[in-house]
Amino acid sequence: MTRLPGVHVNFDILCCIMAFLPCADILSFMRCSKALHPRGVMLLLQTYDFDTLPQGRGHAFWNFILADVPFRAGCLRGLPALSPAQSDAMPVFAFSLLHVLSHAHNLQSLALINCEELIRLRPALGDAVCALPGLSSVAFSHVGPRFANVLRRMQTPLRRAHIRLLHPADAYTAPDATDILTGSARTLTYLSMNGRMYSAPTRFDRLTTLQLGTDDLRTIRPLLESFPCVRRLAIDLFDAPGPARTYTIHMTPTEFEEMREDNQVAHEEQKTWQVLEELAGDVRSLYALGLRARAKRLTIDITRSLYEDTTELMGQAQSVFQDTSPLRVKFRLRADEVNLLALLIPLGVYYVEIDIQVAADANGINEDDEGLGYRRTLVVRNALRWMTELQFGTTFLNVVGHLAFVRFYSADIRSAWRVVREGRGKVGLEPLPEEQAFGDWWERLPEELEVVEPDAN
Repeated sequence: MTRLPGVHVNFDILCCIMAFLPCADILSFMRCSKALHPRGVMLLLQTYDFDTLPQGRGHAFWNFILADVPFRAGCLRGLPALSPAQSDAMPVFAFSLLHVLSHAHNLQSLALINCEELIRLRPALGDAVCALPGLSSVAFSHVGPRFANVLRRMQTPLRRAHIRLLHPADAYTAPDATDILTGSARTLTYLSMNGRMYSAPTRFDRLTTLQLGTDDLRTIRPLLESFPCVRRLAIDLFDAPGPARTYTIHMTPTEFEEMREDNQVAHEEQKTWQVLEELAGDVRSLYALGLRARAKRLTIDITRSLYEDTTELMGQAQSVFQDTSPLRVKFRLRADEVNLLALLIPLGVYYVEIDIQVAADANGINEDDEGLGYRRTLVVRNALRWMTELQFGTTFLNVVGHLAFVRFYSADIRSAWRVVREGRGKVGLEPLPEEQAFGDWWERLPEELEVVEPDAN
């Protein structure tokens, strides 16, 4: 720190200045004086996003907290998902986790994995979780019967919850999630779960976003009754611990159609979910859901659909389009499925966007041996090759007059392109910066790229 003669700064003022500094500058302040060290630790623990910890640094962070649990755990605002590197260290980790949670009275966000194993090793963890008064967001994975009982006892005013229940390999139905988190019914606005609702004991009147991690949609009536104000709905079978589970693939065609018809009857009787801002899922799950509701945005995933031939796929996809009458459609598909788009694009859609998954090593090149820039170029080159081979070029872009965006992706490498119409029948692709093109679950486009929807009148 630069010394200025005759200038003395009060310790309290330095502490106030630290509150406005980025993490790197806070660390610099802490090196100047031991007296600033506790204040700096407190600010770092309160402001740093520990969900973005570099890979392999979770162990160091945990040891840092354990070095002074009463003070440092009390400063925590968020606790990321941590797990010991070796399974035989789980009992020690469960004990230390209980110790930390007992002092984390200011915790607002909590993420735990292997929840069932932790509660088995330390049953008192359930009481410690329920005793956290300020929790607003939780993410619990590998939840079994013991930890599910903890969720039933919780009375915390949560706003967001991400729950992943364990699915027994030989189970015919998805695990029961009927009465979990009922203590948060008045405050919960976002819920992601992979369980099945068998009844509707409580109404979640403030919940507007629901993400389902299961296609066990036999009777959606409990969902309609429990979550009447849902505006954003998604089905993602792959967002769960372990391999993806589907409960409809073994149904006979008659059973599958009966499930859809029952859901349609329930939807018509309940008079809820009539207009959805966003609806997303794979073709088969959306078809089984059977909603006859206006969806302003529809994201339909073809890469995760389970079909041996395209006839059934086309029929079910067209039924989903007819039932939802979307204004905007986004497709997710593999490069070898691009030719299906000509049949899938529904009439009357104002805005169309597609994600195309391509293989980065399609030319036999081991991408692990190449740099990131080369691999990105390889992805784009292969994608453009697919466009040429599958006639997904100027002719197709002219036919699909509402196509706005094309995205190519392979693992962690993505490239986004905006469709540009240059007049006289010419159509091209303009690359978009990655930070503008990709966002969260629902893509957030830059303001200058947003398509203005036509006036309903």
